[in-house]
Amino acid sequence: GTTEQKDTYVRPLVEGRFGGTMALSEAQSGSSLSNLKAKARHVSGDEYRLSGSKMWTSGFDHDCFENIVHLVLAKIDGDDTPPGNRGISLFIVPKVLPDGSPNDVALNGLNHKMGQRALPNSYWSMEEG
Repeated sequence: GTTEQKDTYVRPLVEGRFGGTMALSEAQSGSSLSNLKAKARHVSGDEYRLSGSKMWTSGFDHDCFENIVHLVLAKIDGDDTPPGNRGISLFIVPKVLPDGSPNDVALNGLNHKMGQRALPNSYWSMEEG
């Protein structure tokens, strides 16, 4: 990541002020990267708009931290996007943006699992705004 990203997100994660998640799995593909449906549309510069949904994300939404940083795998949307695992990038999707406004992510519900109840496990969506 860039120095700015490290200062904005990694430092607070290490200090324990931010929480983090890894959003890979999707309902239709599980953890099969070649079947990801989440898309990232390039807007300008280093800005992308993500759309799609994720499944089985532990710790998605709670108030134990100042912010929660989601690391989201999505395919770059475009006519020249290669099939399969190619064209996938990792995006930083904070619950709260650096300007203090909420990000456009929505908790759709909790997965009711047998065991492991200390940390909520959820499914959620990103809507291109």
